[in-house]
Amino acid sequence: MFNVKNVYKKVCKIISFLIIAVLVSFSVPRNTQAQVSGAQFDTQPMHWARYWARAVFDRNLVYTPLWNIGNITDAGVTPHRPLRWPGSEGLSYAGSANFFIGAYVTDMSAYKGKQVPDDRDGKQFGIVSNAYLPHVSTSTVAQLSSDRSHQQIWQPFPGFYNDGFYGYIWGINEDTNRDGVLDPSEDVNYNGELDYNLDPPPGILKSMAISTDKRTWPEYWPGGSYVGDDRLPAGRPPKTSGPGQRAGQWNGEYKAAPIADQESLYMMDDHENDFWNDYKAENYWPMKNPDGTPDTTEWNNPNVNKVAIAGSGVEIESRTYGWFHPLAEDLLVSVYRVRNYSDYDLNRVVTGMWADPNIVQGNFNAADYIVATYGVGDEGRLEFDVLYVWHKFPEQLNTFQKVGVFGFGFLESPGIDYNGIDDDKDGMIDESMSDGIDNDGDWRPFEDIGIEDLPGTRGNGIWDTEDTNLNGGLDPGEDVNKNDKLDFEPVNDDRGTDGIGPDENGWPGPDPDGTETNGSYEIGEPNFDITDIDEADQAGLEHVFVYESNKVLRDQKGFWDKYISKPGQNIEDTDENIVFLFGAKDVKLETIDNLQQASKPEWKRFTITLLMGEDKDDIVRNKSTMQSIYNNNYRFLTPPLQPTLVANVSNKKVQLYWDSDAEYSKDPFFGFDFNGYRLYKSTDPDFLDIKTVTDAFGNVLLFEPLEIFDRADDHLKGAHPIPFPNLGVHYDMGKNSGLRHSYVDTLVENGRTYYYAVSSIDAGNDWDFYELGLVTVDYPLQAMPSESPFNITVNELGEVVFRDKNTAVCTPQEPAAGYTEPFIDSSKIDHVSGFARGGKMNIDVFNKYHATDHLGEVYELTFKDDNWLDSLTPDYQWGSTRGITCINKTTGDTLFDQTYGSTYEYLKFAAAEVERGVYEGINFDVAFPINYRDDNKGISIIKYDKNGRYTNAWRMWSTDTKSNLRVQEIGLTGASIALPRDFDIRVYDHVVDTSYAPPPTPPIPPTLFAYPLKFAVWDVTDPNNEKKMKITVVYDKDKVLKDYPDEMFGQIWDSTRITIRFRKPATYTGNDKYYGSWQIRFIKNVFDSLHPTIPPGPGDVYKIRTERNPTHLDTFLFKAEGGTWKAADVQTEGKKKVYVVPDPYVGANTLETKYELAGNSQRRVDFVNLPPKCTIYIFTAAGELVKKIYHEGALDEGREPWDLTAEDGPEVAFGMYFFVVEAEGLDTQRGKFAIIK
Repeated sequence: MFNVKNVYKKVCKIISFLIIAVLVSFSVPRNTQAQVSGAQFDTQPMHWARYWARAVFDRNLVYTPLWNIGNITDAGVTPHRPLRWPGSEGLSYAGSANFFIGAYVTDMSAYKGKQVPDDRDGKQFGIVSNAYLPHVSTSTVAQLSSDRSHQQIWQPFPGFYNDGFYGYIWGINEDTNRDGVLDPSEDVNYNGELDYNLDPPPGILKSMAISTDKRTWPEYWPGGSYVGDDRLPAGRPPKTSGPGQRAGQWNGEYKAAPIADQESLYMMDDHENDFWNDYKAENYWPMKNPDGTPDTTEWNNPNVNKVAIAGSGVEIESRTYGWFHPLAEDLLVSVYRVRNYSDYDLNRVVTGMWADPNIVQGNFNAADYIVATYGVGDEGRLEFDVLYVWHKFPEQLNTFQKVGVFGFGFLESPGIDYNGIDDDKDGMIDESMSDGIDNDGDWRPFEDIGIEDLPGTRGNGIWDTEDTNLNGGLDPGEDVNKNDKLDFEPVNDDRGTDGIGPDENGWPGPDPDGTETNGSYEIGEPNFDITDIDEADQAGLEHVFVYESNKVLRDQKGFWDKYISKPGQNIEDTDENIVFLFGAKDVKLETIDNLQQASKPEWKRFTITLLMGEDKDDIVRNKSTMQSIYNNNYRFLTPPLQPTLVANVSNKKVQLYWDSDAEYSKDPFFGFDFNGYRLYKSTDPDFLDIKTVTDAFGNVLLFEPLEIFDRADDHLKGAHPIPFPNLGVHYDMGKNSGLRHSYVDTLVENGRTYYYAVSSIDAGNDWDFYELGLVTVDYPLQAMPSESPFNITVNELGEVVFRDKNTAVCTPQEPAAGYTEPFIDSSKIDHVSGFARGGKMNIDVFNKYHATDHLGEVYELTFKDDNWLDSLTPDYQWGSTRGITCINKTTGDTLFDQTYGSTYEYLKFAAAEVERGVYEGINFDVAFPINYRDDNKGISIIKYDKNGRYTNAWRMWSTDTKSNLRVQEIGLTGASIALPRDFDIRVYDHVVDTSYAPPPTPPIPPTLFAYPLKFAVWDVTDPNNEKKMKITVVYDKDKVLKDYPDEMFGQIWDSTRITIRFRKPATYTGNDKYYGSWQIRFIKNVFDSLHPTIPPGPGDVYKIRTERNPTHLDTFLFKAEGGTWKAADVQTEGKKKVYVVPDPYVGANTLETKYELAGNSQRRVDFVNLPPKCTIYIFTAAGELVKKIYHEGALDEGREPWDLTAEDGPEVAFGMYFFVVEAEGLDTQRGKFAIIK
């Protein structure tokens, strides 16, 4: 799509890039270099150093950078961040971890220019490829070629992340539904614009693709990078044509979506590792020329059409997984898939991991290695290998934090499917992840078992579901079998080649190849071949060493000879800095062509896990969790989707609202299991100040929510029945308070930054949850709830560089002087017609930027009802609400129309649908007194005051009466019907009415009598059309003794019951032509029992008021006001004049960030109530100008900070200061403030 704005942005980016490139070339400190100078500008298509990229794993408590060159932590690269725990502010536990491969090859020196025979003789040596980057010197970099042109290390394959407009490939299109409109959930970079190609995250360092940040995703993934990709592999030099099926989606290992809460993906190879060809006499060239001779092209060949490939010819696909769930928050998993893309078989290959643990510091670390355990029969491996590292003397470390334990586990090793041995002792020999066989028989096909009570769905050959529009929700008309559940047939593993079935979140539709629910297993489906790690005959570990740190890893010959040339295990005990390595058993890597012809797996897997714990026992518990994740092919309890959170910040107020996507989430085990939302508020971007809930062992485990909004209809409340395993703590599931999608926080301080998150949580599972309707799939597994993650990433200065879509960063502040923010005055909501009363109608501006476009426009609210009262009587038109509509009468646009066929459906859907939306910047939080289960239909007598508090005022006369009678009760008896009307009981000095006495049905004697009355009941609902009501009167006083005083009759007396009546339809043929409604009983005041009854006198009035829902007769009008700036409204006196906070400033300010700048705290005061554009002059008491500050902000920004520094840089001294604020066209304002030591 051609877009002028995007073209303009591209041109600007090119210019900006050229400027930045020049600045960067002069600004990178020499002593922090990890790359050859100028490598980032080398455009040769096979020189890949310019594609280095970094990601940060911060989804759980294991905080660590990763680089797409096989390194975990920054590992010798600026900014030198180690692995930290818990979180980014935790202690350091690992300085570096590097993936390596050693391949034993035969010298080709004698075959330069000759064809190389497969059975050639020659010296054998080990090519070790890694990206070990130790500090070398201030003038060179690690593993440098002899001509200093490149590094002989892993290099990343281009195209696996958003490299920006001027890079290899740009970013994805935000318009995921291709409707040309930017929805809140689509605004990935929160800029309010629809970007057809997202820019990557800003910064000098490039950002690796990570599932939690769509800004890092490439516009489309390289060819051949996923199952079912019909494009040609990207190749070397890399080139991809066409977007492919996964454009705009996450390129997951198991499906076109993540399986963990945070995932990374990259590929790399060793084609620039020409160490042996460069420094040694032996040579190896992995590729052949067309004539069969070795391709000996050198790295610095100037011909761009010549492809220089050295190393052993292996490529690596790497993925790292992290989970937010409290049970898995202390671990990460890194998977490395290895493939031989060269033209020669590699007969002996060792894959491994080298790591340098530093428990706070390098020295005095101790390690213990626990070997994997296997079952006595064919159970296979029961527990994986793990190495623990701890500090010998933690109490002597200079830290207030508790020092934990670091673990490094070995999960997967390359499979051996050719030696006729059951290597992993699981009862299968030479099983394979690509032999087209479900070796372990755990793939579950689609079963066409039908849907209960829906004839014709069983055995019809198709997947049946009630979700006709496939939006994941039970919409009106879809509940065909009327069981209040969204029913569908279980898909099991029969999900098609994309790995996503129609019962999952984000299902893109049926697979084009027809593999979905076809009854047979296909590549890409769960639990089959490449997605089933049990179908690999894993080789196991053969090289385990813990030794004093040295730099032998950069010496390929020395490292091969000492550590991986032969099996070995040695754990040194030393007080010096230790390092360790894991190496798998040697395996053979055949060429891709040979493997494809033999239908053998192209990829071999090597997987490690990083484990953290408070102590050794805690890390053992985390190890058990990791084993469970591994056993389920890295699937873990899946939380609901993250809601999209939007914030509206104003003066001393934060308004939040979020969408309802999470409510349609589907768990892979339990189906639809959404339970509610949890709102968190913190002044710390890591939310650590509210992480206060501990487990039974005293370990901090959970965040304390500000609010819990859970389902009102599921009866799951209080402590969840399933605790955290072995931890003795349960999730609080709320109080069945009902779901909400908005929140207004007024407990905020202007100028302070608050961090909010709204997470979604599911119901978990217990044995009876399916019967209770809490889950929709009856899966036999007890499970605690899963909560969606949330994250806010800040840099060293505390600036937010990334946040999840379910978070918000808010700093409330005063608006600019003279500006009034858009608002809706609830007192001006005009009830122009109808008689509705009660409930709530909170209509407010929740997005001031959108509302500003509609200031002064008139909105109309109307309703529809079910007319139930119309069918009972000719006297009234009224019914229970079944629809609500809002129209912008100025523009004619319909904001929403939530109309349903019944009150039941309205209550179930409409209020939530309306409340969860923001329409033209306006939020409607409305609820009316409706109850379809209640005979009263939600109609009730008002017994509360204007503040909603119960009061006895409803018992009293509305006039200043002398009567000692009060109302004891107002209610309904027998078959009486609640009338949604208002009534007055008026007392007169003469007879004005006769009570109604229906004729009895013989032989039953009469029970009601006609009395001449000096009072009457009036329907005053419509003040322009008052109507006298039929009433019956019963005197209960002294019924047993029959002692009726004569003056009682015709008046209201002690124990008088008055029943209001209204007409039955004309077609009614019985004796009693009137329905009974409200009955009012008067009694004498109990504190006046010794005095005679004093009846009300002429002119006394008792008022009966009811609460009732709106009907088709009701119309409300309102409009948004404010949103303008007026110079006349700028005040220079009183509370609205310019002033400074805090005043005085005493050593520090509670609004200051905790982050430091150049080692110093960031001090500040704020000038408040500034006009939109002005200049602030700050003077000493002696009249010397200290600072001049130019303020130009948005209309809703009336603050400007000052960092307490003078014009020439240094911090100012303590003392009294004066300020002058000047703005064009406005009066000058002056003031003073103090800075106290």
